[in-house]
Amino acid sequence: MVLAPASPTLRDQLLGRVTLAAPTPVRSHFDARDVRVALFDFDGTLVDTMDGFADLAAETLARTHGVEATWARKAYLVTSGLPFEQQCEVLFPRDPRNRIAVERFENGKIEGFFAEDFAPDVPMTIRFLRSRAVRVGISSNNYQTLLDRFVSRSGDVDFDVVLGARDGFFKGRDHFNHVEQTFSVRRQEILFVGDSLKDAEKALENGVMFVGRCGTFRASDFQAVDPGIPTVESIGELVRLFASAHPARHLRSSRGVNP
Repeated sequence: MVLAPASPTLRDQLLGRVTLAAPTPVRSHFDARDVRVALFDFDGTLVDTMDGFADLAAETLARTHGVEATWARKAYLVTSGLPFEQQCEVLFPRDPRNRIAVERFENGKIEGFFAEDFAPDVPMTIRFLRSRAVRVGISSNNYQTLLDRFVSRSGDVDFDVVLGARDGFFKGRDHFNHVEQTFSVRRQEILFVGDSLKDAEKALENGVMFVGRCGTFRASDFQAVDPGIPTVESIGELVRLFASAHPARHLRSSRGVNP
């Protein structure tokens, strides 16, 4: 088996040897009192789909590219947070077989996509945030039509915005810009909650607060990206973070300072 060309960091992750040459500077800053919009990644964050998708990706890449399924599964998880088309380009640059892999993967994931539901603590957490005057939304690289269909069947979860992928509009800068304009907020007043290292990188690169949802990656993996990243083991743990901070936010507002 020949490994696809990759950066040293990605190759180390795929081989299970994640090391840092020097201490990573702290770029992350999280203060629940400043959050006006909370965006959530979908797969692996709000819905437990990542194991099934990783198995599907492993089977797909093994079939189309002739790599070992174990390596393909790990490669999919390490590059998660990107659209599958971009994941393939990272792992197999300019390989004509990527188009076939993407078609097979996207067709195969639809069945598993609708077999799941929101994690049990999601409705309660979303209601809690909305009660604190925090707008809530989804930011995902799933197709917009799939997200709309999924959310429409879950009547007990109410989002202010649901952002999926379409041509020239993806998770990260595109979605953050849309939220800024739609809700008239500043970039530093947006919180992004995600389960992948790519999610963390997108938030940090765009000046957005980030909380890592452990599962696909461990807390130590997120902190290797930035030691200042806070993590939660479940979405419900966000209630604790906000409940302890928001009384101070309300006090600041009552004194005439914008939250």
